[in-house]
Amino acid sequence: MAIDLDGTLVRNDENRVEAEDAEAIRKVQAAGVHVVIATGRPHKSAEELLRRIGLPDAYVISFNGAMVKRCGDDKPLMHLTLSPELAREVVEMAVHRHLYLLYFSGDEIYVTHMSKWGWIYWKRTGLRPEPAGDLRGILSAEATKIVMMDEPERLARLAKECEQRWSGRLYVTPSRPDILEFMPLSANKGAALSWLAERLGVPLAETLALGDSRNDIPLLEAAGFAVAMASADDTTKGCADMVAADAQAPVAEVLHKLVLAGSARPS
Repeated sequence: MAIDLDGTLVRNDENRVEAEDAEAIRKVQAAGVHVVIATGRPHKSAEELLRRIGLPDAYVISFNGAMVKRCGDDKPLMHLTLSPELAREVVEMAVHRHLYLLYFSGDEIYVTHMSKWGWIYWKRTGLRPEPAGDLRGILSAEATKIVMMDEPERLARLAKECEQRWSGRLYVTPSRPDILEFMPLSANKGAALSWLAERLGVPLAETLALGDSRNDIPLLEAAGFAVAMASADDTTKGCADMVAADAQAPVAEVLHKLVLAGSARPS
C-alpha cells in the first residue's frame, strides 16, 4: 500500500496526520501489508512523520520517486540524481528570471535566501532550507531534485513552459499548486512503486495507492487499485478506480472499506 503525504495523508500546513488515519494505517501494517509512503518530500521529512505516527520501519518513496529507502536504514535502496548539466540549466533559468528555487542535495536543501516560500516549505515539512546565496555556486553538490515555488497562477504558466523546454530530458511535474518539481527523467512514484514491489515479491495487481495531485498520476496508474482524494483535480481522479469521500479522515475510511474489512476491492 502506497500513500502520498501532502494533500492525502497530510491535509494541512502543520505537518499533522489525523489520529484516525494513523490508527488505520497501523492496523493495515499489523495485518501484514507493506506500508509505503510515496512523497515528493525528502526521505528525512517522511521518516520523522512516520516515527511520530508509530511506523518507524516503513518504506519510503521520496523525492517523487527518485529515492527508495526504509526508515532506519543508513543507505537508500535506490537513488537517482540529476545530471550536473541539467541542474545547471534549471538554476541558470531561475537566476535570470528571478525565480525561487530549493536545491535538494543529500540531506541539505539550499535556497538563495529565506523568502516567504522558504518559510512555507519549512512549516509544511519540518525541514529548514539553508541560505546559500547564488545557487550557481553550489552546483558541484549533486542534486536529487530541484523545486520551484511561486504563486499558483504564475506557476501554472511556468509549468507548461518548463515541461516543453525539458521534454524528454527532465521529469517536470507540479506536486502542489505552488510547487513545481524538476527530477531525473526516469524518476516518478509509479516507477518506484513497481521497482519496490518487485523487490518485495508483491505483484502490482496486489498493490493499493492513494494520492491527490498530478505527481501522483504515475503512482495511481501503476497500482493494482488506485484511490484519488476528493480534492484531486479531474485529470487525477480520471486515473483512479475510486474517489475517497470528502471526510475528516478519508484515508481511514478507504482502508476500512478496502483492506481492514477483508475486501481487496470496493463493493
